[in-house]
Amino acid sequence: MTAHPELVAGDGRFCTLLMWAFGGALVDKTGADASYAIGVRSPEGMIGIAVKVKDGTTPVLNAVVVHVLDRLGIGTQEQRRALDAFRDPVVRNTMGIPTGRLDVSLTLTQP
Repeated sequence: MTAHPELVAGDGRFCTLLMWAFGGALVDKTGADASYAIGVRSPEGMIGIAVKVKDGTTPVLNAVVVHVLDRLGIGTQEQRRALDAFRDPVVRNTMGIPTGRLDVSLTLTQP
């Protein structure tokens, strides 16, 4: 998956861009109804991350994943900056007119 991320989700998709940005250090995949799984290789060992957005909104899911990676300090700043387009996306109405910006506020918990 990490050798050819474009075969996992397709060109330009968040899953693909995330794997490219991290150069094989993690594997990720979006699932049904805005669920997301990430496996991270790190010097401290393997890390598993699961994210779920209850309302099924994909742009919100992508933004939350970016913020989780930031909060956990996974990867370098440069790697995380490669995902800036997903971090706090502009919200548009049905006419395509910007009406606001997504602002992510989250609390991380362990099972």
